[in-house]
Amino acid sequence: MITTFLFDIGGVFFEADWEKINQYIYQKTGVPIFPLNGGRYDFYVDFSLGEITINDYFKRLRKEVNSTAQISSLKKAYKKAYTTYAPIDKEMLKLIVSLHTNYFIACVTNTNRFHEKINQERGLFKEFDKKFTSYKYGALRRIRIFFQNSPQTR
Repeated sequence: MITTFLFDIGGVFFEADWEKINQYIYQKTGVPIFPLNGGRYDFYVDFSLGEITINDYFKRLRKEVNSTAQISSLKKAYKKAYTTYAPIDKEMLKLIVSLHTNYFIACVTNTNRFHEKINQERGLFKEFDKKFTSYKYGALRRIRIFFQNSPQTR
Protein backbone atom coordinates (compact mmCIF):
# COMPACT_ATOMS: atom_id res chain seq x y z
CA MET A 1 0.00 0.00 0.00
CA ILE A 2 1.35 3.40 -0.97
CA THR A 3 1.43 5.85 1.95
CA THR A 4 4.03 8.41 0.89
CA PHE A 5 5.01 10.41 -2.15
CA LEU A 6 8.51 11.84 -2.36
CA PHE A 7 9.28 14.62 -4.80
CA ASP A 8 12.37 16.45 -5.93
CA ILE A 9 11.78 20.19 -6.35
CA GLY A 10 14.02 21.57 -9.11
CA GLY A 11 13.10 20.22 -12.53
CA VAL A 12 9.80 18.95 -11.14
CA PHE A 13 8.01 21.96 -9.64
CA PHE A 14 9.97 24.50 -11.64
CA GLU A 15 12.65 24.61 -14.30
CA ALA A 16 15.12 27.40 -13.61
CA ASP A 17 16.58 29.23 -16.59
CA TRP A 18 19.96 29.94 -15.01
CA GLU A 19 21.29 31.79 -18.04
CA LYS A 20 18.44 34.32 -17.85
CA ILE A 21 18.76 34.51 -14.06
CA ASN A 22 22.46 35.27 -14.41
CA GLN A 23 21.84 37.86 -17.13
CA TYR A 24 19.17 39.64 -15.10
CA ILE A 25 21.31 39.84 -11.97
CA TYR A 26 24.30 41.02 -13.98
CA GLN A 27 22.22 43.73 -15.69
CA LYS A 28 20.82 44.98 -12.39
CA THR A 29 23.97 44.79 -10.25
CA GLY A 30 27.00 44.25 -12.47
CA VAL A 31 27.63 40.98 -10.61
CA PRO A 32 27.37 37.64 -12.43
CA ILE A 33 26.35 34.72 -10.24
CA PHE A 34 28.28 32.30 -12.47
CA PRO A 35 31.91 32.56 -13.57
CA LEU A 36 32.41 33.78 -17.12
CA ASN A 37 34.17 30.51 -17.99
CA GLY A 38 31.12 28.49 -16.91
CA GLY A 39 30.30 26.33 -13.93
CA ARG A 40 29.70 27.67 -10.45
CA TYR A 41 31.91 29.33 -7.88
CA ASP A 42 33.39 26.86 -5.38
CA PHE A 43 31.68 28.64 -2.48
CA TYR A 44 28.25 27.88 -3.98
CA VAL A 45 28.69 24.29 -2.81
CA ASP A 46 29.47 25.61 0.69
CA PHE A 47 26.25 27.63 0.48
CA SER A 48 24.22 24.62 -0.67
CA LEU A 49 25.66 22.56 2.18
CA GLY A 50 24.76 25.21 4.76
CA GLU A 51 28.41 25.90 5.58
CA ILE A 52 28.08 29.62 4.86
CA THR A 53 25.19 32.02 5.44
CA ILE A 54 23.17 33.92 2.86
CA ASN A 55 25.11 37.11 3.59
CA ASP A 56 28.44 35.25 3.43
CA TYR A 57 27.48 33.89 0.02
CA PHE A 58 26.76 37.36 -1.34
CA LYS A 59 29.90 38.80 0.28
CA ARG A 60 32.01 36.10 -1.39
CA LEU A 61 30.24 36.68 -4.68
CA ARG A 62 31.05 40.40 -4.53
CA LYS A 63 34.65 39.68 -3.62
CA GLU A 64 35.02 37.13 -6.44
CA VAL A 65 34.13 39.73 -9.08
CA ASN A 66 35.64 42.71 -7.25
CA SER A 67 32.31 44.50 -6.84
CA THR A 68 31.04 47.06 -4.37
CA ALA A 69 27.37 46.27 -5.08
CA GLN A 70 25.21 46.40 -1.97
CA ILE A 71 24.27 42.98 -0.61
CA SER A 72 20.66 44.15 -0.33
CA SER A 73 20.69 45.00 -4.06
CA LEU A 74 22.16 41.60 -4.93
CA LYS A 75 19.53 39.81 -2.86
CA LYS A 76 16.71 41.84 -4.40
CA ALA A 77 17.92 41.23 -7.96
CA TYR A 78 18.53 37.54 -7.30
CA LYS A 79 15.07 37.06 -5.78
CA LYS A 80 13.37 38.86 -8.66
CA ALA A 81 15.33 36.88 -11.26
CA TYR A 82 14.69 33.57 -9.51
CA THR A 83 10.94 34.12 -9.20
CA THR A 84 10.71 35.36 -12.79
CA TYR A 85 12.87 32.73 -14.49
CA ALA A 86 12.03 29.74 -12.30
CA PRO A 87 8.22 29.91 -12.27
CA ILE A 88 6.35 27.28 -10.27
CA ASP A 89 4.40 24.72 -12.26
CA LYS A 90 0.82 25.26 -11.08
CA GLU A 91 -0.26 21.85 -12.36
CA MET A 92 2.27 20.12 -10.13
CA LEU A 93 0.99 22.12 -7.17
CA LYS A 94 -2.54 20.98 -7.96
CA LEU A 95 -1.30 17.40 -8.08
CA ILE A 96 0.23 17.50 -4.61
CA VAL A 97 -2.82 19.26 -3.19
CA SER A 98 -4.96 16.37 -4.43
CA LEU A 99 -2.46 13.74 -3.23
CA HIS A 100 -2.06 15.40 0.16
CA THR A 101 -5.64 14.59 1.14
CA ASN A 102 -4.70 10.90 1.38
CA TYR A 103 -0.92 10.64 1.48
CA PHE A 104 2.17 11.82 3.31
CA ILE A 105 3.99 14.22 0.98
CA ALA A 106 7.71 14.95 1.31
CA CYS A 107 10.35 16.66 -0.79
CA VAL A 108 14.08 16.21 -1.11
CA THR A 109 16.06 18.99 -2.70
CA ASN A 110 19.59 20.23 -3.24
CA THR A 111 19.01 23.83 -2.28
CA ASN A 112 20.35 26.66 -0.21
CA ARG A 113 18.66 28.73 2.48
CA PHE A 114 18.01 31.68 0.13
CA HIS A 115 16.17 29.54 -2.42
CA GLU A 116 14.23 27.84 0.35
CA LYS A 117 13.10 31.21 1.72
CA ILE A 118 12.00 32.40 -1.72
CA ASN A 119 10.15 29.16 -2.42
CA GLN A 120 8.53 29.28 1.01
CA GLU A 121 7.30 32.82 0.33
CA ARG A 122 5.80 31.80 -2.98
CA GLY A 123 3.93 28.91 -1.36
CA LEU A 124 5.83 25.99 -2.82
CA PHE A 125 6.24 24.07 0.44
CA LYS A 126 2.85 24.47 2.08
CA GLU A 127 1.55 21.06 0.98
CA PHE A 128 4.65 19.13 2.03
CA ASP A 129 4.57 17.32 5.37
CA LYS A 130 8.36 17.13 5.45
CA LYS A 131 11.18 18.68 3.47
CA PHE A 132 14.77 17.58 3.34
CA THR A 133 17.17 20.24 2.07
CA SER A 134 20.86 19.89 1.35
CA TYR A 135 21.80 22.99 3.32
CA LYS A 136 20.09 21.72 6.50
CA TYR A 137 21.53 18.23 6.31
CA GLY A 138 24.95 19.28 5.01
CA ALA A 139 24.83 16.87 2.11
CA LEU A 140 24.19 17.05 -1.60
CA ARG A 141 22.35 14.08 -3.09
CA ARG A 142 23.01 12.03 0.06
CA ILE A 143 19.91 13.47 1.73
CA ARG A 144 17.90 10.89 -0.19
CA ILE A 145 19.67 8.19 1.81
CA PHE A 146 18.81 10.02 5.03
CA PHE A 147 15.15 10.03 4.07
CA GLN A 148 15.19 6.30 3.33
CA ASN A 149 16.55 5.59 6.82
CA SER A 150 14.23 7.94 8.72
CA PRO A 151 10.92 7.02 10.30
CA GLN A 152 7.88 8.65 8.73
CA THR A 153 6.58 11.46 10.95
CA ARG A 154 3.81 13.96 10.50
